[in-house]
Amino acid sequence: MSEYGAGLESRVERLEGAVEELSHRLERVEGCHPEPAKRGEGSPAHVPGRSFAVSAAQDDSGVFSLAGTSILILAGAYVIRALTENGVLPHFVGVIAGVVYAAVWIFIADHAARRGRSRVALFHAATASAVAFPLVWETTVRFHFVSPAFGATVAAFMGLVLVGVAWRDRQQSIAWIGGIGSIAAALSIATPLALIPPLLAGSLVGAATLFVAMDCGWTFVSWPAAILTNTLAVMAIGWPLLQGRLTNPGELAIALVAFAVVWLGAIVHRRLAHSENPSVFDICESVLLVLIGFGGAAFVSLMHQTGELLLGAFLLLVAGAGWVMALTGLSTATSLFRVLAGALGGFALGLGTIVLLRDVTDATLAFALFGVVVGELARRRKSVAFAVQSVAWIVLAAVGGVWTFPTTIAIVVAAVVVIARVEERFARGTALAVAAAGSLVCVVYAAVHLIQPSDPMALALIRTVSLAAVAAALALVARFSWAAGAIGLARAVLVIGGLQLLIEDVRIGSALMLVAAFAAYGSAMVVVGRCALRHTDPKQAIQVTEPGEETMQSAN
Repeated sequence: MSEYGAGLESRVERLEGAVEELSHRLERVEGCHPEPAKRGEGSPAHVPGRSFAVSAAQDDSGVFSLAGTSILILAGAYVIRALTENGVLPHFVGVIAGVVYAAVWIFIADHAARRGRSRVALFHAATASAVAFPLVWETTVRFHFVSPAFGATVAAFMGLVLVGVAWRDRQQSIAWIGGIGSIAAALSIATPLALIPPLLAGSLVGAATLFVAMDCGWTFVSWPAAILTNTLAVMAIGWPLLQGRLTNPGELAIALVAFAVVWLGAIVHRRLAHSENPSVFDICESVLLVLIGFGGAAFVSLMHQTGELLLGAFLLLVAGAGWVMALTGLSTATSLFRVLAGALGGFALGLGTIVLLRDVTDATLAFALFGVVVGELARRRKSVAFAVQSVAWIVLAAVGGVWTFPTTIAIVVAAVVVIARVEERFARGTALAVAAAGSLVCVVYAAVHLIQPSDPMALALIRTVSLAAVAAALALVARFSWAAGAIGLARAVLVIGGLQLLIEDVRIGSALMLVAAFAAYGSAMVVVGRCALRHTDPKQAIQVTEPGEETMQSAN
């Protein structure tokens, strides 16, 4: 019995030693931090400095182990590359093998992230990206094994997978890797003859990155993706212009519209679903999306005369959707979001009108009509945003059609209607300025065609007298409540008329002409001065009294 007991005891000791050695090996492989033993009877005292040194050593060993694993993964990728270059694997099969190889390690990174091993997940995701995205560039640009469309598709697929892993596991670092790596790979394979596939791939990954960033509350993750995608869109427009050729304008217009739609869709979905105000990034990026995407598509369509009807109808649809959001709010939109939606609707309406009409005069008349309609809408809804937009339509109409007599008359009429209907002081003042400028153009145009001056001196006199007449008219209408600010505008016109009189009339005019010019200008000054007295606040008027009378008033 004693021999049997001694043998059993030795076996138990060997077993305990083996278990302890196996536990230490497992901890070294996984790079885990063993929990500190609870202090109690038979346990050693805790030494802070020694524990910190052990933890730092284990941390360093874990990093070196993961770095070594990453190098081994890259070695496996180069094995696939060597087999492909030497003809053992067909080119297409080699590319697919590389993609599958990178996807396997992304799956392993996802598995590690779900187990809470974020550092292992980051190393594996970064290594998979180092395999996949350079593979896209080499096989597309350097070796020409696959087409740019296929390379862009692979880049988009890998980017979406990485962004999806980052979203599910809440790993912000993986989202940075997937978004930047994928869009940069798409940007690197873009050429003047292959711009659309990289643009579509970058737009899709960028919108997905933005959606994930907003859902997870990551502030800056979407900025690099936005910058790279906007760069792709600008290249898609500018590169063919520099090369002097564009082989597929219709497809490029569709790609630009898709670029804007997917990004705007991600922003609108998030803000409407959670009743949130748009952020600074949302506003800045939306402006760029509308200008580059919708504006670029309209430019390409008009320049190459292709797809105008389809693009115009789509823009009108966007305008309708924007105005529905602005007017109703869809029960979840904030006030700021509704204002921005109305601005988007107005821009889309104007751009769609230009694309469909393709004539400056017709578009100008349409803009004047839009100003009247939106002004009435602003009055009914008591909306400052719509009042500003109404004035914007009138100003755009004035800029586009002030050089033709019929359109100028229409602009003046529209401005007067807006002045009479809109209650906002700023809108009325701006519309009044447009009406005054349009009236000046009409007066000069009519006088020139009636008198038909033969020398510059007579034409200068017509301009001076017209300015004086407009200034006097503004002063006279200042008595009405809807013409607030007309006195100040009349004074501004007088300043312009005075400069015209001194710079041009005095320099080239005869004595008789100067008599007429000074008489007209002086009369206008008298009218403006007398009308200005009617609008002077009595409290601000200067009262002159005798000293004794002032003393008596003070005593009373």
